[in-house]
Amino acid sequence: MHKMLRASGLVIDSAI
Repeated sequence: MHKMLRASGLVIDSAI
């Protein structure tokens, strides 16, 4: 899912 967040431009993938 972190891949989708990264595509959105969210750096929250780091937390996930």
